[in-house]
Amino acid sequence: MGPAGPLPYGRGSASCRRVFVALLLVFGEPLASQKQPACQGPAELEQVIRSHPSAGPYNALGAYFGQRNQIACAISAFETAIRLDARSAESHFNLALALIQKGDRNRAQTELRLAIKLQPGSLNARLSLGQLLQDAGDSSGAQEQFRSALTVDPRSTAALANLAQSLMAQRRYTAAIPYLKQAAAVEPGEPSHPLALAVAYAQSGNPVEAVEVLRRIVASHPKYVPAHFNLATVYVQDRRFREAADEFAQAAKLDPANDMAPISAARAHVAIGDHAAALPFAEDYARRRPRDFEGMYVLGLVYRGLRRDEEAVAKLSEAARIDPEHYGVRYNLGASLARLGKNQEARPHLEKAKQLDPTSAEVSFQLAQVLKSLQEQGRANAELDQFRNQRQSGLQEDIASSEARRANQFLGEGHPRQAAELYREALRLDPNNAKTYYNLALALNRLGDRAGERQALEKTVQLDPS
Repeated sequence: MGPAGPLPYGRGSASCRRVFVALLLVFGEPLASQKQPACQGPAELEQVIRSHPSAGPYNALGAYFGQRNQIACAISAFETAIRLDARSAESHFNLALALIQKGDRNRAQTELRLAIKLQPGSLNARLSLGQLLQDAGDSSGAQEQFRSALTVDPRSTAALANLAQSLMAQRRYTAAIPYLKQAAAVEPGEPSHPLALAVAYAQSGNPVEAVEVLRRIVASHPKYVPAHFNLATVYVQDRRFREAADEFAQAAKLDPANDMAPISAARAHVAIGDHAAALPFAEDYARRRPRDFEGMYVLGLVYRGLRRDEEAVAKLSEAARIDPEHYGVRYNLGASLARLGKNQEARPHLEKAKQLDPTSAEVSFQLAQVLKSLQEQGRANAELDQFRNQRQSGLQEDIASSEARRANQFLGEGHPRQAAELYREALRLDPNNAKTYYNLALALNRLGDRAGERQALEKTVQLDPS
């Protein structure tokens, strides 16, 4: 079972888009299909403009129109303010925000650059330009603006979080970590910053640190669904499926509208063989999305695990019609048919599964049994031989992986000495695993063994320069 899906941190975080959130408060939601009323402002403001036309009153008029979704009127007012005072950074900034609402982002960039040139210390202008550049795919330009914003205000969580997000979009997770730590320190009560930090740790191959951070969020914000969901996802990546199932279940309980939580809980229960516990989650998801491939497939796995093979065949057959190239569907459908004694029907599904994954020991064994029942003893023996070879070659890697997972748990529970011993045992079995060397370095760091830590880190870099 693979990861339950990408960790859901990004554009929806609390600080990342605060400038644009403020923009919506000023200008409201864009209403492209709504007919714009005449550009008539409050009587008192119109009187001021008639008697003393200047940039200030026109900026106020533009903001008035923006609050009423009269974006064209707002743009006109801000353009008039600029004609009256071309050096007004405020007017250029306000016009840029209105242009963003209109969807004219190229011109908005030009206005923001003018605002920054006129007022280099404008934090919001730099943040807005950085976000526009990031949305346009110019990560380098965006990062330059976010770093410039930090020279204006080193404690700006919007700048810190946006810079980290931009780096993460480039898969530079390790580079993002220091900025997320700073954001969390500035706003300790805001859970989105440590959530992003946990994502960065997990994506950089450090599930131990990710789990620690997420556990702290869950403890301080027990009803914060993203923390439960992400903690479960990291547990899945570390193959700690029992703990993952509990966290996915908690996410589903806290947010009944979240479709991903029940199906993820079902998959985690299936991974540990607890099909009875998986059943209500799988059925819940299938009711919500009756035509969804994932729902059919997982419910088919659950039925097979409960030995309800007729129902398993029905669901897996539906899934196979949607995706006939899916190894898991083909293997499990073939295995269910074989258990029903329908070996002739099982054979093509198992042969297709074999074609999709020639290294699978389970399909070699299952296909051997079917071929034997069909009196094809020679080919059955060949499949059994292949099964034995595959099992032998995979055994050491499985043991090493198991030892590394146990070590992760020890390290996460504050027992670095036991963790270090298990990491070393895992490396004896799988000596080219860079991730295990890195985790060994973490354990040695906590033990104060600086020489050993350095040696483990050097080996990590040697095995995986990226």
